[in-house]
Amino acid sequence: MIKKHPLHAGQEWIAVTTPTTVDYQDLESTAGLPARFTPYLADMRERARLEYDTASGYWLLVFRFVNKEAAPGGFLTLPITFVFNSARLISVIPDADGTTVIDQLQGIIQQAADNDRSIFLLLFDLLFALSTDYFDVLDTINDRRSELENWHKRPTNTQVSALTQLAQQTVYLTTAENNNLIAIRRFMMATNSPTDPLELNAEEKERLNDVLIEIQQGQQMAQIAADIIDRVTDGFSNVLNNNLNGTMRFLTVWSIVLMIPPVITGFYGMNVALPFANRHDAWFWTIIWSLVGIIVLGIWYILYDKRRR
Repeated sequence: MIKKHPLHAGQEWIAVTTPTTVDYQDLESTAGLPARFTPYLADMRERARLEYDTASGYWLLVFRFVNKEAAPGGFLTLPITFVFNSARLISVIPDADGTTVIDQLQGIIQQAADNDRSIFLLLFDLLFALSTDYFDVLDTINDRRSELENWHKRPTNTQVSALTQLAQQTVYLTTAENNNLIAIRRFMMATNSPTDPLELNAEEKERLNDVLIEIQQGQQMAQIAADIIDRVTDGFSNVLNNNLNGTMRFLTVWSIVLMIPPVITGFYGMNVALPFANRHDAWFWTIIWSLVGIIVLGIWYILYDKRRR
């Protein structure tokens, strides 16, 4: 679906959501979209990148943003592609899961249009807003991780599974932030000298630098969150291993304790002369000796275990 929104000074914003082949053909014929950009627009797995088409003068910027409403307690990182020059901005969201960001984009664009901002400032405002969404997701991850840290003596399977899910989520975030950072740095490199194809004024360069700083902060926070989750995961593993060692030690000792009755009764089951074997209450004494052996060995283990602790 294609929606065209006129801006000040003859500029326009073309919002494209879940485009079809016909939509791409329409953009190529009416807006001059380079045909070689079409594969980038349609690829849901496309990483963040920056491209320039000399013939048409269009720039292409693929940016990864987060959909915070993808699922309860979860999110998706999705591509949004901006094709732009000094007079036109085309935003393309290829997946329906990403269309929830359209209202956010429209609000920013309307505000920028009221202030008569250039296409580049408008683009940078959009990128800045999309970058700040990462902080909300990171705050949610950190809150959930803080809850999982408050285990008692033994982490549950549910806690371990939830922590593993958080670790996976931080991988998606750090990967998306790293790709965005590379694309924005290439954007800045294209404005370093007058011979570069992209010319920005001082205000536009400052706003682009704000976007770069915001992405760097998000990248650092995502990396810190990932490192902390790794430490908590190691702590979970150490606790579980220690509990397993204690359980195995307990089972080993008590298996030895429970071997005492079979040993004693086994001796008296042999056809040899043994003390008290001819007494009518010999079976009673075998039980007494078995209980005494179990109690003595049990008390020893309890005292030994307390000294170790």
